[in-house]
Amino acid sequence: MAVILVAGASKGIGQAAAARFSAGGHTVYGTGRQPLAEPGITILPMDVADDASILAAIQRIYDAHQRLDIMVNCVGYDLYGAAEDTRPQALHAQMDANFFGAVRLSLAVLPLMRAQGSGRMIHLSSVGGEVALPFNSAYAASKFALEGYFESVRYE
Repeated sequence: MAVILVAGASKGIGQAAAARFSAGGHTVYGTGRQPLAEPGITILPMDVADDASILAAIQRIYDAHQRLDIMVNCVGYDLYGAAEDTRPQALHAQMDANFFGAVRLSLAVLPLMRAQGSGRMIHLSSVGGEVALPFNSAYAASKFALEGYFESVRYE
């Protein structure tokens, strides 16, 4: 059975994935902004905007199992609004959660997976990373960035 981290497991696809992995007998760790009460899922505090928080969560998993087999990143939120009304601070927060958070998480997990000689990272994106919609510029920018970055990393 695999040791799996699902970041963004408090609702939506992340919650469904964590529950499915747990039901399959895997050891599942979940993180999320909202309280999560799923049986069989160990909840870890983690803020993808904080390197120390990410490293502490990864270290806790490693200390318990000496490995991490799969990391599923479902972290993100959608900031709606007209581009002209979106303040730079709000755009920065959107990019920090949806894009830089994924990058931070990958950079924390990659050395562990490389050292153990195995592992998978799965980053969920959105159709918003392929097609931009009106009043969704900040979200589209974050998801386009995610798509481009990890498409390049995939080849590395």
